[in-house]
This record gives sequence, C-alpha cells and structure tokens, in this order.
Amino acid sequence: MHDNRAAVVASLVRIGPVMLTAGFVAAAGFASLATFGVPAVRDFGLMAAIGILSALAIGLTVIPAWRVMLPPPRAREASTAFSTLPLNALLVWSADPRASCCLRS
Repeated sequence: MHDNRAAVVASLVRIGPVMLTAGFVAAAGFASLATFGVPAVRDFGLMAAIGILSALAIGLTVIPAWRVMLPPPRAREASTAFSTLPLNALLVWSADPRASCCLRS
C-alpha cells in the first residue's frame, strides 16, 4: 500500500476496536484497586488506570497522525521488515492452519 492515509485508516479499523477493548479492560482492572483500604494500592491503581487510558488515547490519535505524515516505506524496506524477525519462521508456521499439530482432524 503506497498511500499512508489509507494504510493508517485500514489498520485503525482493524486494530482500533481490539485496542479500545483491551485498554478499557486493563484500566478498569487497575481502577478496581481504588476499593482497597491501603492508600498506596489505591493510588497505584488509579495512576495505572490513568496511564493506560493516556497511552490508549495517544496510540489511537497522535501516533497514527504522525504515521500519515511520514513518507511510505520503500519497497525494499517493506518487503524485508517482517522477514528479518528471528522468530519469523515460527510465526509463519503458527499462523498456517495446515501446519498446526494440535488442530488436525
């Protein structure tokens, strides 16, 4: 994809709901520590929840906006970005439904 805006929109449409759900669940979990009687635990829970929500807001607004402004990766960079990971073979194998040893029928 050579259009940064289209790539960012496509990724946000696909990943945005997952990020929102995970962020809100994590923030709610830490915010539940506010019910503890120990002030340090209460403060930790609230600060962690605020930090998670802040990171979520930045991850869904500022970072995609920056990505749209950057030039698109060159073809060589885009083609080698994933293949240079040390665990690439394992990731590809685990994503292939035919290769899964546990799901054979």
